[in-house]
Amino acid sequence: MSHLDTGQSGEALARRFLEKNGLTFRVANVHSPFGEIDLVMEDQNMAELVFVEVKTRSGTGFGAPEESVTRTKQHKLRQLVAWYCQRIRWTGQVRLDVVGVVLNPGAEPAITHTKYVG
Repeated sequence: MSHLDTGQSGEALARRFLEKNGLTFRVANVHSPFGEIDLVMEDQNMAELVFVEVKTRSGTGFGAPEESVTRTKQHKLRQLVAWYCQRIRWTGQVRLDVVGVVLNPGAEPAITHTKYVG
């Protein structure tokens, strides 16, 4: 499986996982001047937009996927969130989440979900 296929598989799994946990899909792969937002979901119970960074790995040899979201990456993601909210004129609550997906050959994918407050 190529890196691109791994990433696409991870995003699809993350989206299904989040939808099963009550979030509503809005858009995927939004390109901005600051980079890309993997998934934008909505928590309708909380009236909150949830911006999701999906990290997919084919194993844990390099650590858990969510460990790759450094402070620098978090800062960049906050810029993406601000850009997107301004673009769609969103004034409600926001949250930034990281979903880690580990694709284990011959086993079910392992999915972790870390929530950060916007």
